[in-house]
Amino acid sequence: MPVGSDFQLRFQVTWESGDYYMYYDNVSALQIADSPPNCDAVLTSPVNGATSVPLENTVLAWSGATGIPTSYNLTIATTSGGNDVLDNVNVGNTTSYDLGNLNYETNYYVTIVPENNFGEATDCTIYSFTTEIDPSVTVICSEGSVNHSICYDSNEQVEYVYTSDDNSNLNLVINSGSVYDFGPNLSILDTNGDVLYFGVGDAGNLSGLEFQSTGESITLIYNAEYASCGATYDAIDVTVSCSSCLNPAANFSVVEDCINGPQFKVDVDITTLGSANEVLIEDNQGNSQLVDGTGIYTFGPYQNGTLVDFIVTNNEDSTCDFVSDSFTQEICTANYLDCGDPVNTIACYEPGETIEYFYESLDGSNLTLSINSGDIDPYGEPFQVIDTNGDVLYSGNGELGDLSDLTFQSSGDSITFLYTSVYYNCDGIVTSQLDITVECASCYNPTLDYEIINDCSDGTNQFTVEVEVLDLGSSNSITITDNQNSTAQTVNELGLITFGPYPNETGVVFTSVNDDDSSCTISSQSLSPEPCPPSNNSCANATQVNVNLDQFCSSMTSGDISTATGSTIPVSCDEDVVQDVWYKFTAQSSAHIITLFNGVYTFNLAHAIYEGECDNLTKLYCSKEFSNGGNSDGIVANNLTIGETYYIRVYSPYGSTGEFDLCINTPNYEQGNTTCEDAAPFCASFDSQGNPVPLVFANGYYYMQESVAQESADYSCLSTRPNPAWYYLQVGETGDMEFEISQNTAFDGDGNLIGEELDVDYIVYGPFDQADGNCQDLTEDNTIDCSYSLDAVEQMSIENAQAGKTYLVLITNYNQSPGYISLVQTNYGTADGSSTDCTIVDRTLYGCEGEQITLTSQFENQISYVWYQLNESTGNYDLIPQQEVSGTTYTVDEEGDFRIVSYDSTGTPTEEEFKVQFSPYPIINLGDDQSLCDANSSTLDATPTNAN
Repeated sequence: MPVGSDFQLRFQVTWESGDYYMYYDNVSALQIADSPPNCDAVLTSPVNGATSVPLENTVLAWSGATGIPTSYNLTIATTSGGNDVLDNVNVGNTTSYDLGNLNYETNYYVTIVPENNFGEATDCTIYSFTTEIDPSVTVICSEGSVNHSICYDSNEQVEYVYTSDDNSNLNLVINSGSVYDFGPNLSILDTNGDVLYFGVGDAGNLSGLEFQSTGESITLIYNAEYASCGATYDAIDVTVSCSSCLNPAANFSVVEDCINGPQFKVDVDITTLGSANEVLIEDNQGNSQLVDGTGIYTFGPYQNGTLVDFIVTNNEDSTCDFVSDSFTQEICTANYLDCGDPVNTIACYEPGETIEYFYESLDGSNLTLSINSGDIDPYGEPFQVIDTNGDVLYSGNGELGDLSDLTFQSSGDSITFLYTSVYYNCDGIVTSQLDITVECASCYNPTLDYEIINDCSDGTNQFTVEVEVLDLGSSNSITITDNQNSTAQTVNELGLITFGPYPNETGVVFTSVNDDDSSCTISSQSLSPEPCPPSNNSCANATQVNVNLDQFCSSMTSGDISTATGSTIPVSCDEDVVQDVWYKFTAQSSAHIITLFNGVYTFNLAHAIYEGECDNLTKLYCSKEFSNGGNSDGIVANNLTIGETYYIRVYSPYGSTGEFDLCINTPNYEQGNTTCEDAAPFCASFDSQGNPVPLVFANGYYYMQESVAQESADYSCLSTRPNPAWYYLQVGETGDMEFEISQNTAFDGDGNLIGEELDVDYIVYGPFDQADGNCQDLTEDNTIDCSYSLDAVEQMSIENAQAGKTYLVLITNYNQSPGYISLVQTNYGTADGSSTDCTIVDRTLYGCEGEQITLTSQFENQISYVWYQLNESTGNYDLIPQQEVSGTTYTVDEEGDFRIVSYDSTGTPTEEEFKVQFSPYPIINLGDDQSLCDANSSTLDATPTNAN
């Protein structure tokens, strides 16, 4: 059977009668051949046809043959069919053989013949491989040069050592070849191991590189990590020859000669003549010098932009030379003016490059530098102009990066400009080259000083500029204009003149012209003031904010803290306040949620609530108290007094820019529903057309410390249960119930999520027969649904909910921030859909017109009671005079919304709401009188005629 066959061995015993025992121990099965093995062993290492096989410790490996071989015979030769290395040697029952060390650049032929007791296999394949090229190459000087074409595979290192047979120095020339231009680098090593070259040529092109050894050998090494020669990269073609002389050597440096014009020179430093007595130095511009010693020899001048290269040749043997790179000077960075002609400079730059240009007059004249055109990064490093004495004449970015028309004059005989580009080059896409003219001044510029005068009063947000003339320069009068088309002003004496007013966002540039010589013209930097702070930058100017009387953010107030400063009123949540803006509101409930919505680019904002007067404020709450280790978007302000004014401070402890929205709404917190025993009712409501309407209610939240659900229940998937809120629902109709639960810091008037998403988790228990007395039955068997995911929107299901049954729902707030939960039934009206009974949450009291309804607080033992009625015209709750109420009760005979706030002995308020609705008495018309004498029955219609 071949190796890998599906072989099974079965022992079968047939019982006939009586007791019996079977024992198996040390069972083995041996396959026995009945013919010679097959000749199907395959050479696996080296594979057939392999090249560049290493010489040392070469191990042959092959796959096992089929046909149950017991050993293998190897024949290895350097010719096909030969046997000069091994002649049918039996190597035993193994599939590898160590050949030891082999010879360079040799073809080896391998025959693997399996055998067993029935004989050898026949018709076996002959495999072959070739060993690596000998890296040690001897150059026989009498026979001429050696030419080598070196190809490489990826991840292969090639190394060749060339040695002369008579100890001559060697010249190595790369005729052609290419490598990956981002490395690794090609290395050329001298006889003593010094690195003659380490690089990738000209962007990977190695052609034309020449080297000479100082001794009898030279080495080439290349480790091809990423590429191989072939379609993309060419083999490296090398010629190595014995040298009849030693090359000269030289260093080259460009020397600026700008004092004599836009030109440069090149210093050629001959460091060795090699084996020559004289060497000839030639450039490609037709210049040459024959020298007989080391030292510096100067060539030039050359016009800027000229490409100059050199060759230094042994004057007795031209085969020994030294070839330089190309050199040039694009521009003069040091410029000297003879005051006859101006100097024009076109300055360009690359990312990360600093350019610096120096100008000096040869006769001591002052210099005028004018920027004709040019753009720089408007938000990057500034363009700078430096005076003769080192003072900064200008440091800025022009008009949003445009430097055009800026002019400066030195106080002495020199002026310098410099610029560092961080991200851009001068390609004209974002920024552009600088066109600058420098000329000797024929006059002296005036000296001006500028002071910005802010005017932020009454929201005008404007400014003026006071221009102080400190020196008229060499003129008797100057004319000053701005770039806003203001009336020009001519000045013939020292003093102050005023320009403006200008809108705050305006960038104003002033230009002063010498009336006697217009070449003496100066311009100011762009002047603009610090922005005016917002009008509500102080408590005294706090902006009034509308209060939403329900749990939605139908009305919001927008704000901007970008230009605000910080007031000195302390806040215990942060050590420092860098910026703040102030708002105020009139409490319409004993509890409100104040939520802050950061803009897209607004960070580091917090807010706090104060009571009292602006000169004597007391902090009540701050947003960091409502987050376990962070900063909450919302503050729950409890224990407020209806009708009192409170202050909101939106602030940043670090500094912030951007806009925000502020919302104040009125949560309807269920008293005590943080425990199962005090679970609050809820339902999934619908509008008059039967469309689902989200029920939005306040969540449980963190304040100063974390609250957790009691431990007496089986919470299934809820690993943690922070900030619990317990609710119950009652089933209206039998069927399946599917809900979407969302938790968010705020909802708009249409029930849409508009704030920060809050992770919502829940568990459902049931069914129960009644709403009370179920908290000891929260077991695994009573668990209906549970989720502990990271989502802020969850899908809750109750299958086959029975009419009249009650289900308990625990909703937790893992995020811990104050906010709201939205519940909406998503399968209402479907074939199998159930519904909830919303009568359990209807707090409306109904009566007939002309009757009275007495409103009664459910909290009988409070210390005091305060009643309020909603004023529909103002949207505020008005205090009901104490003489009209009777403690826990208030009797009404008109419709409306009423609110009672009661206080316990500690002063803690509890709030209740009532909605009263009156309907007219029904009017019933039974029709004309009817006699029953002639009939057995009569139908009377008692439908009220005034029903709606």
